[in-house]
Amino acid sequence: MTEISSQCYDGNLLLDNDEQPFTFDKVVPAWVRIQILDATDLKPVTKGEPGILAYYDLANWDTCLAILTEDLAVETDVGFQLIGRVSGTAARGCSIAVDELMKSQALGERS
Repeated sequence: MTEISSQCYDGNLLLDNDEQPFTFDKVVPAWVRIQILDATDLKPVTKGEPGILAYYDLANWDTCLAILTEDLAVETDVGFQLIGRVSGTAARGCSIAVDELMKSQALGERS
């Protein structure tokens, strides 16, 4: 999401103990809030239910404060987990080229 000023990173980067379980939970900075919304009516869902990720970033003080993404996510106790894209939406983001490269490599190995 290049439209935002603040990034969310896997909680693993914050772990200082090797005995802690590995997690893909994204941790948000203190000035960021997220909401997971129902795809049909855009009302907040209960924690643990999948929905569309809404992202509120106070660091975007000079542009847009809130972004309704097309990413599906689930809120967790420490942040959120991305689970994919809303069905029918176009792929977007920095990793598209890497995803395409990996897919072409996998297809090449099968030939």
